[in-house]
Parts: sequence; structure tokens; C-alpha cells
Amino acid sequence: DTYPASLPDQGIDITGIPDGTYLVRVTADWQNFWQETNENNNSASAQVRITGSTVTLLSAPDGI
Repeated sequence: DTYPASLPDQGIDITGIPDGTYLVRVTADWQNFWQETNENNNSASAQVRITGSTVTLLSAPDGI
């Protein structure tokens, strides 16, 4: 599923995170609780740069 940023709880608090380049990875159903036809598409990652309170997407998300 894809959810818009306008929905509640769709953000990550970056307060106190030092400036730099990061790999952000998200995983759904990490304990394999839900039976699925494809168990290999539950993660995605993207590289981002944090500068102050600005986040810049450096690579398109993979895995989705």
C-alpha cells in the first residue's frame, strides 16, 4: 500500500539527528505474522541527506 504524507503518523522525527547522509529502511510484517503470496517485498530503502531540518531524497526508494 502507498499512503500520502497527509495521513497521521507518516513522518519520522529527525530532531537531534546530525547532518549527514543516511539509508532509511522500512519493513512491514518483519515477524512474518501475515501469510502472503510474496514474502520478499516487505522492505524498502532510500538514501537521504539531512541538513538542519531539511531532508533531501538522494535515491529513489527500492523494494516497492
